[in-house]
Amino acid sequence: MILSKNPSGFLGALRDGRAFLWATILTAFCIPVVKNGIQFPIILLFITWAFAPKPIFRKNFIPILIFVSIYIMHLVGMLYTENLNRGFADLEQKLSLFLFPVLFGSVQGFTSTQYRRVFWAFAAGMLVAVILSYASSIVNYRISSDILDFFMSGFSPVHHPSYISMYINFIVFFILIELYKGRIQPRWRIALWMIVLFFIISLLFSASKAGYINFIFLVGAVIMFTFFQKKFFTKTTAIFTSIVLIFFVGFFIHPLTNDQITQAAEAVAGSSTAGEIESSRARMIAWEIAVDEIKLNPFGVGTGDINDTMVRRFEQDGYPVLAATGLNPHNNFLQIGLALGIPALLIFIFSLSYPLGRIWRHKNWLYFFFLITIALHFLVESMLEKQSGVIFFAFFNAVLFFSYSPESRQIKTLS
Repeated sequence: MILSKNPSGFLGALRDGRAFLWATILTAFCIPVVKNGIQFPIILLFITWAFAPKPIFRKNFIPILIFVSIYIMHLVGMLYTENLNRGFADLEQKLSLFLFPVLFGSVQGFTSTQYRRVFWAFAAGMLVAVILSYASSIVNYRISSDILDFFMSGFSPVHHPSYISMYINFIVFFILIELYKGRIQPRWRIALWMIVLFFIISLLFSASKAGYINFIFLVGAVIMFTFFQKKFFTKTTAIFTSIVLIFFVGFFIHPLTNDQITQAAEAVAGSSTAGEIESSRARMIAWEIAVDEIKLNPFGVGTGDINDTMVRRFEQDGYPVLAATGLNPHNNFLQIGLALGIPALLIFIFSLSYPLGRIWRHKNWLYFFFLITIALHFLVESMLEKQSGVIFFAFFNAVLFFSYSPESRQIKTLS
């Protein structure tokens, strides 16, 4: 977004797009910090967008249409759904899938410095969120004396641990890219390395299996980046390797790790009982049922009917505990396939793969890792059924695709 020389003041900021940039930065900061109330910065984002110049809407019409297509398919799914109340609630929940591509696709992309400020704002929000998580755990532990107050949902009172671990991995990769590319002044480097270590140790407290796997992919992505950038044998790599080793030491002495691995292995072996079903086994049962129902309903059961369908099948197959909890497929691809059908699923997969060409041309490593992270969590969570997932995905997918301006590569170090 190359800001024009419009009059100063609030009206000038609205007209030249500065206010939209500020609202974008505020939204990025708030995503990890607040859950109930995230609507307010999004409303501010919409208001500032209404006044910002929109010179490239036609240019971006096709990618906008591709990204909003899954929301359009949910609208179509309302035509044959029976549970209209749940369907309308689902449309409201997923509105950001339509809103963010339109907002960011119709305004001028940010400069490199402005673009990076959005992610630094998210990093600041993550720092606040994780500090608050530790503070909450300490307060709760002093009341209960239960060590579990420091792990899983006890550690993450605002967002589910799976989502907080996803946020951490994503922003750690951004910070590492900044460090590797030398965009950080020396006086800030030690502080940022301490923040990286702080975030990665916090992954252990989230106790999220998806977060652990995501971290493995993060390490792999860093290795790929350093290989292609010819920066493998550097001081930065040595420091990061030390932090990775600290993580794995913590992982193997983690009080919950062995239990989680054992439970997951038992789930794969199918040794859990129907009365007490470990989360991994519950997911596998939900996946099997969702696949069966997709075969029976290749065009979907309707936007609002997926929960009713899953509950009915859980009851029929002898899983009353899962029926009582209303467990969804815990896989966003199966979720979409069951709700909207195979054609909608193929459209959704295409929308996820569509940015790959731009990623390759612009060597946008952050977007590459974002898609890896999203794909991983889509496989084990119905991410778009939760506000913590749908807003994170829709917001950053739009920012990464539409707001990245490779033409503006003037890099300013953090000061």
